[in-house]
This record gives sequence, C-alpha cells and structure tokens, in this order.
Amino acid sequence: MQSPLLWLASSLAHSLPRHAARRLPAPLSAVHQRTRCHPLCTCAPDELHVAGLSYDLETTGIGPDAEIVQIAVHVANSARTEPPSFQRLVMPLGAIDPGATAVHGFTRESLEAAGAQQFGTVWGELEEWLQVTLGSERPLVWCAHNGDRFDHPILTRCARATCPGSRRPCGTVGLPY
Repeated sequence: MQSPLLWLASSLAHSLPRHAARRLPAPLSAVHQRTRCHPLCTCAPDELHVAGLSYDLETTGIGPDAEIVQIAVHVANSARTEPPSFQRLVMPLGAIDPGATAVHGFTRESLEAAGAQQFGTVWGELEEWLQVTLGSERPLVWCAHNGDRFDHPILTRCARATCPGSRRPCGTVGLPY
C-alpha cells in the first residue's frame, strides 16, 4: 500500500497539464510503472523541471474571509532522500471559529504560545525557502486536496493582499479525492 504522500505525488504527476509535466525521479517512476500511470512528457536533463508542491492549510473557518492559521508545503516530486518541506503557524488578525478549532485544535492562545507570526512574515519565509530550495527560475505547480475550492483561493487572496508581486501560487492541480 502506498503512503498518502507517495499517492499524492503519484496523483500530481499524472494530473499535470501537458506543458507542466516533467521528468520524474526514479523512485516515483517505479511507482508509475506498478500503477500503470505514466508522466505525460519528459524533458532533457539540462531543462528546468517542474517542482510539484503539495500543500495544506488550516484556517480560521470556511467562509470567504477565512484566514490561514497553519501552512505546510512539501516538494512532492523531489529526488532527495529527505524531500524538502516547510511548515509554519500563522497568527490571524480575526477570530478563529469554534468549528475550525474543533477540526485543527488551534486557538489564538495556542498560536500565541507557539510563537505564530503574521501571514506576511510567514509568506516571506516561505518565499525565501522556495528560493533556497528550488531557485527562482524553476516552475512551481501547487497541489492540494480540494485546493481549487478551498486552499488555493485562500492562499492566493492572502498572498496578494499581503505581498503584491510575490511568487504567488499558480498552476494548481486539483486532486480527485
């Protein structure tokens, strides 16, 4: 049985749009052979490869004005033994809905005690991490479960409001499950 992250990376690879799909690392290619999924295209070794970023958010609620309280990003198609990942807590400006707290367990008090920073600070740290980890020229594809309907609009709205001109998420891939 595949681990959830390996399944996510597998799903990401065969869901990429034709112009975004790139050569996969060997271990992931082996998974594709077993599951009969194949990358849509390959590229020469000297070309830039798409970085498949799986991400997840925890938020203050489910409404259109929900704010992020936690962000986690993982390079899903990394060939490294320990794939790079980034995780931070975010201190929202507004209140956290009790229903959201029941799901993720975060309260303003727990975020404050853990040293959560404002979104602008966290987004700056994420952009720096992306620069160091992947470089500035590498195309990024952001992928999240239910991303088109929930995570991506919230992340995009927060990034645009806080950091105009930043390396905002684009080229998202929705997962079927």
